[in-house]
Amino acid sequence: MRKQIYGLIFLLVVGIFTGAPQAAAYSASGGLFDFGKNPPLSGAADSALINLHYGTAILNAAGRERAAQGVRLVSFERRHILDRIYHYSFILKIGPGAFDRIGLHRVVKEKAPLVPIHTPDAVMMVHGAFSNFEGFLNPGESTPQDHSLAVYLAQENIDVWGIDLRWTLIPTQTSDLSFMKDWNIQTHLDDIRLALQISRLVRWPSGGDHKMLLLGFSLGSQYAYAFAEQEATLLPGQRLVKGIIPMDSSLVVDPAATEVVEAARGRYQAAKALYESGIYYNDTALVYKYLAQLGATAPDEPSEVFPGFTNKQAMLFTATATYYTFTPPEGPYSPWFHMLAGEFDESGMPLRLQFTNYDYMLDYTFAIPNYTGLLELIQSDALWCGAEDLPYDDHLGLVTVPVFYVTAAGGEGGRYGLYNLGLLASPDKTSLIVQFYPDEAAALDFGHLDLLTADHAQELVWQPIRAWIKAHRK
Repeated sequence: MRKQIYGLIFLLVVGIFTGAPQAAAYSASGGLFDFGKNPPLSGAADSALINLHYGTAILNAAGRERAAQGVRLVSFERRHILDRIYHYSFILKIGPGAFDRIGLHRVVKEKAPLVPIHTPDAVMMVHGAFSNFEGFLNPGESTPQDHSLAVYLAQENIDVWGIDLRWTLIPTQTSDLSFMKDWNIQTHLDDIRLALQISRLVRWPSGGDHKMLLLGFSLGSQYAYAFAEQEATLLPGQRLVKGIIPMDSSLVVDPAATEVVEAARGRYQAAKALYESGIYYNDTALVYKYLAQLGATAPDEPSEVFPGFTNKQAMLFTATATYYTFTPPEGPYSPWFHMLAGEFDESGMPLRLQFTNYDYMLDYTFAIPNYTGLLELIQSDALWCGAEDLPYDDHLGLVTVPVFYVTAAGGEGGRYGLYNLGLLASPDKTSLIVQFYPDEAAALDFGHLDLLTADHAQELVWQPIRAWIKAHRK
């Protein structure tokens, strides 16, 4: 019997490599992967295993419609993180356009080379604007390998997956970005669904429950809410997510929070005018990266961007007093929104970060992609201020899956995100607000990125997330 099973696997692998009609359509070299300079462990046998396990899952998840558009695997890399934790990363071509690509990641503990441990606990992570999956993983050389939400959860025997949205993979030298014109919230929700379908199929031999948890950070929180909202209208057997973990943002805000609503309206109007002028991307990340470069290489030199500041002070100011960097009529996401909590002198000059290592902040900034799609940011702000009638919040009252809202008192969501939580029908709704100061001192409190980068983020944020995941195994 065992020989028969091995024989069937061998035939399937051979079919994938040498002529199975479905697989052959996506292969330029006989396999689904072009391993290039990142070969698997020991040649053909491991290539076969990867193609069998991941390649067939991608083909099956894509379905006939997307397969006809040219869905295929572009690259694969397996990288050791620490102990038995490995990072698998893929780039998938998912449509006819040259830039219709997403990244797919898996961070998991192995029991043998290329063989993940059996775990019923799994989560799909969705990053925010001006970010990518590296923000959950390990953004640079200065940050320890284990100072990572993704690695921490993998060490706790949780199967961690993640997506890189389309705009994260745009090459720096790309000059014509008009292809981003129609990339909106629904575009990314569809891509997240494909990523979940693939991970579900890949996990089938070792995962138990096929449904996963969906964790979204910042803008990714809005995608988590919107995804759960859309799944609430599907039959139970069609749903892929069994719970969501929105981190530091919400899909909608309380209309009575007029300061937040009007700030969103200002951002919406500014971005809408830019979009109508023919600009379909936001490149604020380039400013952050420029400030970080100067802050790293010439920290004590006078800043070209902020007169009267040194380069390091300019970088610290942008991170710790982010609410001051919005140009009216645009306003911050919350009145005292800041990326990272800082310490200031009597004149208001930033001195240092409170909770996050300065070099970790630089690592994170250097790793961010250059562009974010503008239309999705327009729709995001429209949902907050009611400027457009969009469908993504139509069925929030039907959402019944468990929800764990995690936020920072000085971040993007804070207490304002509790309103969104209250709109759901879920009987299991929990929140965690990391707060060290009274409400009136929110400008000094735990910040947006502190949730991922703070020295004590593991104790303050990641351990409660792990505990919640373990408690929602079924």
